Amino acid sequence: MKAREIENILITATNNLNDFTDTISTVFPESKTQICVVHQIRKACKYVVPKDKSNFLQI
Repeated sequence: MKAREIENILITATNNLNDFTDTISTVFPESKTQICVVHQIRKACKYVVPKDKSNFLQI
């Protein structure tokens, strides 16, 4: 992104790949990083007991 002359990023949404968040904050120290909501839900699903999973996933 720096090679394309991007000077600053205000916010990024990532899937929290290893070191990706750290790299962004190193190159763009003013930026804020947020994990994608879809990825947060998927990650939380592993902690929901199977009988409650259908209720958890309903919107």
